[in-house]
Amino acid sequence: AKRALAGLVGNRLVRVEWGKTDRYGRLIGTVYHDNQNINRMLVADGHCWVYTRYNRDERLPDLQRQAQTARKGLWRLSEYDRIPPWEWRRNNE
Repeated sequence: AKRALAGLVGNRLVRVEWGKTDRYGRLIGTVYHDNQNINRMLVADGHCWVYTRYNRDERLPDLQRQAQTARKGLWRLSEYDRIPPWEWRRNNE
C-alpha cells in the first residue's frame, strides 16, 4: 500500500479529510489528490484492506469485493500469505 500510494501521489500536495484518530494516534480520513479519492483507488487496485471498524465510505466494501473477485493486488496472494493488518498487530504487539 505504501508503494502504491507513493506511485499515485509521490511528493504532490494532497488533501486529507479526517475526523478522528485510531488507538495508535493515526488520523482516520480520506486522502484526495486532484479531487480523486485515493482511498478508493488503493482499495479498488487491491493494495489495502477496508477496516470496517473505521470505514465511513459506503463504496469501499464493494470496491474491495471487486478487487477480490478480480484477484488484484494482495488478493492474488494465497489465503495463508494474506494477514489483515489488525490481526498482524494483535499477534506481534
